Amino acid sequence: MSDASIGYGLTLEVGTAPGTSPTYFELAEITSFTPPAASVDDVDVTHMKSPGRRRQFIAGLTDSGQASAAMNYVPASATDAFLESWRASGETRQLRGTYPDGSRVIFSAYVSSYDVDAIPVDGKMTATLSVKVTGVVTVSGAAAPVNEILPSIAGIARVGQVLTALPGQWTG
Repeated sequence: MSDASIGYGLTLEVGTAPGTSPTYFELAEITSFTPPAASVDDVDVTHMKSPGRRRQFIAGLTDSGQASAAMNYVPASATDAFLESWRASGETRQLRGTYPDGSRVIFSAYVSSYDVDAIPVDGKMTATLSVKVTGVVTVSGAAAPVNEILPSIAGIARVGQVLTALPGQWTG
């Protein structure tokens, strides 16, 4: 495996089976991730007596869109085998993107395509995973940092003595 990673440490995981509490499989070799972007359908409600003979529209259903991930392609790797199996199953699974600050984007989707890009003579092989999002996309903010060990100062407070500052230990 290479040192491929999504910028600044984002991880992308897929639920190993359909359901509300999945176990997650982290996709390896991911180099970029495009999260879902929703759009709203237009419903044409024009009729012959529309004011000024103008078309009229109302907001329709929200389409949660698609998401995609570009990756270094490693034939027969654990990620390749997992994605091929998921694509073949046709199942809708939960995806979870976790940003370095702990914030997350979570959504359900199925594989619309998993394509190996043109294989170059020189250079790296790449693939693109595209998924169709179904339902609501949830974006959660990062949890506040939690102090596990308080910061402190060690040493004796006397002129000429060295004091040492200890930052404590934090998570999140």
